[in-house]
Amino acid sequence: MSWCRRLFGRREAPRVADVSDPAVAAAMRIMQAESRPDLERISQELIAAKMRHDAATGAEREAALVEVGRLSFEKAVAEAARRKFGGD
Repeated sequence: MSWCRRLFGRREAPRVADVSDPAVAAAMRIMQAESRPDLERISQELIAAKMRHDAATGAEREAALVEVGRLSFEKAVAEAARRKFGGD
């Protein structure tokens, strides 16, 4: 049962975005093209942050771990967006 039906006793409204609509298809192509450089940049930054974490000690290691976590999250979000908007 969906959250909308549980809370309000009615079904969710149908989705309005249809891939067959030319405007939606164009928007999805733009989002896919824009996400590709971000994903590559984040991947490179994540590799560098992991190397800094391995080399660090003490408080620097904790700060590096926070950076690795942040970049891992950003990469996961970028990958999910790429999958959602038809990325290869």
